[in-house]
Amino acid sequence: MYDWQFSEAAEAQLVRMPYEMIDDLVAVIAQACIDPWNYQRRAEESLNRHHAHRWVSFADGRGRLWFLVRDGEGLLWVTEIEWQG
Repeated sequence: MYDWQFSEAAEAQLVRMPYEMIDDLVAVIAQACIDPWNYQRRAEESLNRHHAHRWVSFADGRGRLWFLVRDGEGLLWVTEIEWQG
């Protein structure tokens, strides 16, 4: 299981996110902490496991969470949060 941490940019996005999306965001982070390698890579990255930037949608597709897997540290570094609504 991985720990997680927000980047400064993600923290700034988090405070502006609609309150009703917070529970969905927390749930998807908790799920990603179990096995972060199962999530979508950035389109420009190869299939090599060493490319550790991933994303997952949440809130019925209205949000997207981007994170970097820091495998050696056991950490998900949340880099960006996007949402609609």
